[in-house]
Amino acid sequence: MPVFASSVESLQLQRGFGKTSTNGAGAFGPELKYATDSYPSKQTGEISSSAGSFNSLKNTVKFSTGLLNDHFEIAGRLSAMKSDGYVGQSKF
Repeated sequence: MPVFASSVESLQLQRGFGKTSTNGAGAFGPELKYATDSYPSKQTGEISSSAGSFNSLKNTVKFSTGLLNDHFEIAGRLSAMKSDGYVGQSKF
């Protein structure tokens, strides 16, 4: 999720439909809405690194050509994440 979250501009979680008194806590069809990063009008590039607990390290490189001929954009992102984390690398 951390790599996905770095490309999300907004995120909305809605509970499912149904009355709480008769159907429980809205257990029918919850939905997740998200919008990815908007396109830039100019060329951009970004390099970012972050570190955290359990020797976690995330490196990301993002680029965009901006709008080409007012119609197209070429964009990309490369990410690498390492962690000795309790959940991600646990042995059962």
